[in-house]
Amino acid sequence: MRFLAAALAVGVALSAQGRIDNAVTETRSAAQGLEPELRRVAARGGAVWVGYRVPIVTGQRRLCCSDSFADNACRLEGRGGVTMSVGDGLAAGSTRRVTIEPPAEMLVFARFDAGQVVRLRTFTPDCDIDASSQPLVWLNDVKPNESIAWLAALVAMTPVVERERDSVARPALAAIALHEAPESVPTLIQFARTSKNTDVRRQSMFWLGQSHDPRAVAFFEEILRSR
Repeated sequence: MRFLAAALAVGVALSAQGRIDNAVTETRSAAQGLEPELRRVAARGGAVWVGYRVPIVTGQRRLCCSDSFADNACRLEGRGGVTMSVGDGLAAGSTRRVTIEPPAEMLVFARFDAGQVVRLRTFTPDCDIDASSQPLVWLNDVKPNESIAWLAALVAMTPVVERERDSVARPALAAIALHEAPESVPTLIQFARTSKNTDVRRQSMFWLGQSHDPRAVAFFEEILRSR
């Protein structure tokens, strides 16, 4: 019975984090606020990944990677991008498991180095991930609205430098768009209206174009009327 209880506990932990191998994992709670918890992790200095999960917008989609290797796992430290499969594409990609239902959540990973976020990656829990023995702080109890607010702050602070834009701002905008939360679309509309960064405005418009939210539709109708 003790063995069974331990096995169930490990199963619950893996379920919370998705399938992540070769990680030096520490689990914490963000129930008292995501941003303060992230500040505490950043204050440690050095390189560390932080991960958490949030609900993903409804639909036949799967987030994995373009740099899987021998055992079909995505390297968290890999330089490849994240790929999104939709519809029949759910059967393809880097996974060792067969899924019947589309993912209801996504995993958000941020790499901190010297107190700064230097990379952001998103996956769905059915994507197999290899952390390459890197430290990972896993946060439970993350509220979607707090996640969107933190990601939006990353977008606003990212300098107009191609490397930082591609590794932080663009994936942060994609993650905002994929949140199943009422704050997602207004945040993208705000960036589309007011950002001084052309690429941020363009990416925000792209993701709004993928949304069926009435507020996104009204935004584009307003643009058409103003022409």
